[in-house]
Amino acid sequence: MTISTFEQYLEKHLLEIGRELHTSNAIRSIEALTPHSWEVCVEDFNAPHRLVNIELKDNEFIKRWKCTCEKDSPICTHTVAALFAIREQSKPTECLSTKELLESQLEQVDDKALHSFLLHEFMESPILRTRFMTHFNNIAELPHAIIRSTLWNTIVYAKGKYTSIEAECIPHITAVLEPLHDKMEKLLDTQRLEDAFVLCQIILEELSTVFQYTDDTERQLHYYMEYCLETLEEIGLRASSELKEQLMTYCSAALRDERFQQNEYALRMLALLPPLIDKNEQEAMFMALLNNLLKEAKKQKDKGKAIKVLHIKYRLLLCRQKHPEAQALLDAYSNVVEFRLMLFKLALKDKNYSKAKNIALEGLAEAEKIQQEDAILLWEQQLLKTAELSDCLKGIQQWAKRLFFKSYHPMKYYHIWKSSYFPEEWDEVIDSLCTQLHTEYFSSKTELLAQIMVEEKHYDCIIKLMLQHRQQLTFVDAYAPHVTIHYPEECLICYQAAIKHYAKIATTSVFQRIPGFLKKMAQITGGKKVADELLLQLKVTYCEQEELIKVLDS
Repeated sequence: MTISTFEQYLEKHLLEIGRELHTSNAIRSIEALTPHSWEVCVEDFNAPHRLVNIELKDNEFIKRWKCTCEKDSPICTHTVAALFAIREQSKPTECLSTKELLESQLEQVDDKALHSFLLHEFMESPILRTRFMTHFNNIAELPHAIIRSTLWNTIVYAKGKYTSIEAECIPHITAVLEPLHDKMEKLLDTQRLEDAFVLCQIILEELSTVFQYTDDTERQLHYYMEYCLETLEEIGLRASSELKEQLMTYCSAALRDERFQQNEYALRMLALLPPLIDKNEQEAMFMALLNNLLKEAKKQKDKGKAIKVLHIKYRLLLCRQKHPEAQALLDAYSNVVEFRLMLFKLALKDKNYSKAKNIALEGLAEAEKIQQEDAILLWEQQLLKTAELSDCLKGIQQWAKRLFFKSYHPMKYYHIWKSSYFPEEWDEVIDSLCTQLHTEYFSSKTELLAQIMVEEKHYDCIIKLMLQHRQQLTFVDAYAPHVTIHYPEECLICYQAAIKHYAKIATTSVFQRIPGFLKKMAQITGGKKVADELLLQLKVTYCEQEELIKVLDS
């Protein structure tokens, strides 16, 4: 696809919206970052500005592109608008890139004047000052007040003028957090608990405001919040009575802090307190607080919050050595999955497998009644665990088979199921299973059946499956290595059919994988000739598509 002819390759609706963005002054800026790459700022109709980066090869071929909207489709309307804008500009080689322009100006500026200018800009712009200080200093060694303002300014910089922090801006924040993380580890190692406590407060308070602006899907920022909570717990275990009081006051106050309430960190901090409570009056006050929170959660019909509060209450009773009351609490709320699971684990710990089995069966029945799939899977797993611990072969066979058909990790349960039989018994089971999987009802289990055939070394069944599904290239490619020695001709037939079908529906970027598949064909006995013939057929079929021919020539 080239900058001159990209319209020929794009869908009509994309072109219409992209052209409309371009002609309606939605292009806010366009810069040649290098002679071959561009950055275009596009103002969307219903969203914040989007930055599009486009790289050209030989000033003509579109090599790659990326937009901050991160749509699932191969190309978005912002990128199309940027392509129109770049084509309208003069060629990149005829103008200086932004980097070249800056380098040229910097060479002409006097060092003293540059120093004066930068100092003035740093004092005027907190964000610019922050970026300079974090780049050339170890932020962890700066005073606490500066650490707090630096972290906040970095968050403001990452957020910019938009309503959310984009994924690519999160590293600006983690670059500040990483040295603070290392510093906290050193403070804990050297027993400087008060300083570690202060650093924890700074990170928790400033970072808690971020989550309303970003979903943090990769959980980079959540990692530092979790680390701070673990550090607070560690501080509590080692702290003096005075520091414990400070920690209890701080964690209790989190309930009234909106920043922590928005992300449920208030309850997480409250959960740190039970091990710190060592006086009866403290216990009474904390229990009263928990009871009020429980009433509030029930009034709001907030089941999640109620369960979290009950967990804290249970932990408090255990920490205060009130085991009968803790057991009574679990029994009272055994209809809640989390608490029933705790009862189950206690029964396993006591090696009371009969009781554990009954608890799990009751949980399974409740989950099936309300069709709660996650809970059904959980109790089936626990029943298998109980059967394994109690050496109940019948139970292992029953629950492993059931989990094999419905779990996300079927082969794990397949091996458990198989191990519960003698070899001669298993042959009968596997024959019955294969017949079952071949029925229309189990037609969606082709992948599962193929995995079983690989395990059992039934190569004739594998090649039959490949021939049945020879238009599915990923399937053919996954299982061909297991049967090429035994069935080379059939493998080549499958590859041929799959590659031809794949070529019809593939986009340019996906089409680039075809040469790799052809090379695999050539490595099969008698495959080089077949692969060469197929390559020639593809070149003839797609002779008018220049990009695809280049891929095939590679």
